Amino acid sequence: MTYNQTDLFTEVNQDIFKSTGKQITHLGWQVVFGKEEEENQKEQTLPLVEQGQSVETTEIKLHEGKTQPPKLYTEGQLITVMAKHDIGSEATRSGIIERIKTLLYIKIEKNIIHVTNKGKMMVEAIKDTAIGSPELTAKWEVYLKGIGEGKKKDKSFVETSKKLAQKLINEAKDQVNAWAINDFIEDRKTEHHIGECPSCGKPVVDKKTIYGCSGYAKDNLKSCKFSVSKEFLGQKISESNMIKLLEGKKTSLLKGLKGKSEKEFDAYLQLDEDKIQFVFPKKKKVAQT
Repeated sequence: MTYNQTDLFTEVNQDIFKSTGKQITHLGWQVVFGKEEEENQKEQTLPLVEQGQSVETTEIKLHEGKTQPPKLYTEGQLITVMAKHDIGSEATRSGIIERIKTLLYIKIEKNIIHVTNKGKMMVEAIKDTAIGSPELTAKWEVYLKGIGEGKKKDKSFVETSKKLAQKLINEAKDQVNAWAINDFIEDRKTEHHIGECPSCGKPVVDKKTIYGCSGYAKDNLKSCKFSVSKEFLGQKISESNMIKLLEGKKTSLLKGLKGKSEKEFDAYLQLDEDKIQFVFPKKKKVAQT
């Protein structure tokens, strides 16, 4: 059997309906064995028609259902899509993904890529610009490959890039007030950046009960696990004290800290690499009389 894979568009009362299926051009073995197997296949068989041909609607069936959003990508699938659209090269695609993870535009949960609020704000800002176009990125990659092969001139590429950059800056100034990012800003307030992680350099964020590295991922054993509980030995660590810790400074004096023996003591806190250390206040000298 031979057939054409076909999309058939039919107009009924000015509404357009799309049918996708096969148009059989030659029955082959089905001349002998019939169409039973073909009829059991899920994909429908379309009649042979000509463009502009008038047909009669003999039956209408209403199927109720819900559309499903596209499935989210894994990192491997994203690399495949990037390759399909000539984004990056075999040597750089993984690095590009790592870069946007580091910048917190995406996060990985259970091997699935999720766009963060920061990433959504970036998409909103560049979605209608040339720099947000995968096609432009692909053209750049092809041109850069041509430069590497000596077929294209680097000077013209640099000059064109300068002009494009200036154009994008001017457009951003004009469009900034129209960006629909208020909802993203409100959502990001729940993940307030405190400072830089002493272990990996990524932002440390307020996670309600702890101050933790934004690079932590439950499903990644190699991800950064730096965190400091907001309640430490019976005393609360304020945001201002946490900022001091991340800046390599001592906190203000914390009074009434309780160790394992339940005996209270006073101390400053300071980070030694990514571990909290105690700095005890100097005892005052008693004047001799």
